[in-house]
Order: sequence, then C-alpha cells, then structure tokens
Amino acid sequence: MSARKIVAGLYFMSLGIAAAAPGSAADLSVRSVWAARGVAIDGLATEWAADPMAVHEKTKAEIAFRNDADDLYILVTFKDPKFLSTLEKSGVKVLFGNKDHGIKFVRMVLTSDQLIARRKSQGRTLSEEQIAEIKAKPVHTLLVYDVINKRDRELALAAKPALFPDFNAVKSGDVWTYELKMPLARTGDQPFGVGVEPGGEVRIGVEWGGRTELPAQQEAQFMRSMSERDAQGQDSQVRKGWPKYSFWVAVNLAPRP
Repeated sequence: MSARKIVAGLYFMSLGIAAAAPGSAADLSVRSVWAARGVAIDGLATEWAADPMAVHEKTKAEIAFRNDADDLYILVTFKDPKFLSTLEKSGVKVLFGNKDHGIKFVRMVLTSDQLIARRKSQGRTLSEEQIAEIKAKPVHTLLVYDVINKRDRELALAAKPALFPDFNAVKSGDVWTYELKMPLARTGDQPFGVGVEPGGEVRIGVEWGGRTELPAQQEAQFMRSMSERDAQGQDSQVRKGWPKYSFWVAVNLAPRP
C-alpha cells in the first residue's frame, strides 16, 4: 500500500466513527422501557433518572429509550467535549434501520434580524407588530427538523400528517442533552415513522458533526438571504471539513402491557 493511501486512511479514521453498514452489528444493544404516561419533551434528563442508560464506549454518549403504543422516546446525552466540535451547528440525525431513513434535528439560535429574514425567505408576510415583537428579544431559539429521505419528505408534506416528531435540546456546561419523540408507525400519513410496533426490534443510528447542512430547502434560502460576509464564513467552515461521528443501537421495544 502506498504511503499516500496510508495517510489518507488515517486521516479519514481521525474524522470520526463510520456508521455501521446496513446489516452489520450494532455498537450497543438496549431494551426500551414502557412509558406508562407521556414524556415531557423538555431536553432534561430528570424523568429518565431511573431508566437504564447505555454508554457508547468511543464517544461517551449516553442513550436510553422509552416507548408506548404510538411513539418512541429517545434521550441522548453528549458529555465528552472531544466529540462535540460540531454538535451545536450540525444537530443530530436519528436513523431508522439504515442511513436512508430518518430525521435530522437542529437547534438554531438566531438574532432578531436573522429570524425576520428567515420568516420572509419562507414566504411569510410580517406585520409591523410581528416585527416589533420579534425585535423585542435579541436572540431566538428555534427547534427545527427535516426528514432525511427526499421521497419521505415529499410524502410527508403532501400527507399533512397529524403526528409530528418533537424534540428539545438543552446545554448545561459542556453537556448537551437531546430528547426526542417520534411516531412508531410508518403509514401514508406519516412516512417518516420508525416503522416498528411495540415489542418489535429496530436498529437506531445516531449521527452528528460533518457538514453543517441546514435542514430543508427553506433553510438554504435563509442562508442565501444572510449577508455576503456571513455566507462566506459558512462556506469556509464547510470547506475545512469537520469530524463526523455516529453509532448504531439495536433496540428492543417494550411490548404492550
């Protein structure tokens, strides 16, 4: 093997942990706990104190699962600063079964002017009162998600599903906690569902870092509406390339009681 290929291989190994290929063994095996009542999606781990937490050895990320008859709940805690270099910008992808099916969750912090520009880029007309209300706060936090698979996204938009994913993300010191809720059933009304029933098994992938692509076409439009200087800064960051990390979990869902 040439020295060039060896160096290149070491470089890509250093960028992160490659996601498991479909059909390969998962990094962890976890049993989901039955959720007797709804879980408050507040980005806090308080409700999960008694739940078994699995720890991914390489990234030190901790993960736990709950489910009821309709939804899957996930708590992921990122504690090691070594693996958080792009988490805040990239958000977290949750993959179901393979890398082609899942949802990306992003917590965006915007200034008032950026939020106004974003709303306008989405085709919204803001009244003077609405603009004044936005400008009353200097900083705004948005929780947005995007269906990864383009076909699933188009089906979801056309179906106008009644059940949407939900999430929250909270940072405390150097610790990030993501709390997620996703519908279990994958139907015509919710093509982004996990695709498993209570008592079943599913492989869940967690991925973060890498290119900081903002979710959905409207986010790209928003970025284009930002200043020339900001856009150049984003481009230079993307060109540098950031580490990308991922791991897979074999999850046994709790059966109906």
